[in-house]
Amino acid sequence: MKNLITAVACIILMLSLLLQFSYNQLFFNRIMFLERKADTIKNVVKQKGCLPEEEVLNIQKDMSLILECSREDIRIRGDETPVSKGNVITYEIEVPIGKLIVSPFFIKDSDENKIKKYQCTRYVISEYNGGKDEKSDYHNR
Repeated sequence: MKNLITAVACIILMLSLLLQFSYNQLFFNRIMFLERKADTIKNVVKQKGCLPEEEVLNIQKDMSLILECSREDIRIRGDETPVSKGNVITYEIEVPIGKLIVSPFFIKDSDENKIKKYQCTRYVISEYNGGKDEKSDYHNR
């Protein structure tokens, strides 16, 4: 009977470790998804010279599906007016993340167990030339 009780306790502990490992993998994948999204929009921002509103809505939609949060929780700020070629464009993404430790065996549910938000800031040099086509200017000479 003692062996059975000990075995059950060990199984519960082992399952909580497995749960934490799985959650760590999910947490890491979400962080990597955010980084990829932040780098993906860099090309759009570079070409258009600003952070377009339709791109912000698309990113918020994608992130809200993956991170299981509402669109209002995801904040994307950036330069909205197009800047000419060679100028710096700044954009910032803030997303609430959640818990670090899932299992109640290891830590109580408190504010210390949560990351308030994940924030990344990117700087991009604009390639926007104001609607002019450089090739046509070259060929007109």
